[in-house]
Amino acid sequence: DSAVTRPRIDKSALAYGEPPRITDQAWRRSARDRACDVCRINDQTIVLAHFRRAGCGIGIKPHDAEGLFLCGRCHAEWDTSPDREGWLIDNYVVPQMHRRYRGWKAAQS
Repeated sequence: DSAVTRPRIDKSALAYGEPPRITDQAWRRSARDRACDVCRINDQTIVLAHFRRAGCGIGIKPHDAEGLFLCGRCHAEWDTSPDREGWLIDNYVVPQMHRRYRGWKAAQS
């Protein structure tokens, strides 16, 4: 029984093409040494949570560089949020902006 080898399909002609994918196991494993990007706790549940966007679906994840390190609680909230973009803005982007402002303000005094 010999395996049939099929030619690879050139997806560059497709409307979206085949997005490049970075998979970095060392980056994923580094989650163990980090605090949650949202709630800042540091426990054994920290994992890399990927952002799903156009062209991504079940079984098709984006780059490993496109994610946050989240604890189990924040990851569950992220996965079940009906408005992921709003969740991301409220729980990550706005707090980052506030931290940046507080750091700048402290440097002014």
